[in-house]
Amino acid sequence: MQHEWILDVIADIKAFARQNDLPALASHMDTAWLLASAEIASLAGDPKDERTASAAFRDYTAIG
Repeated sequence: MQHEWILDVIADIKAFARQNDLPALASHMDTAWLLASAEIASLAGDPKDERTASAAFRDYTAIG
């Protein structure tokens, strides 16, 4: 997908926030990641992509 790069950016921002004692920002990045992945999946119009996004979020949240 052409928009998936933004998910990496959000993950980088979350990591930065956690490393720099910005817990509220880190928490909001979880919401931003979910929103971005849902919108990207909806652009594809394939319900399977939404399930894949859910699995990817589980991997993302495991990052810390």
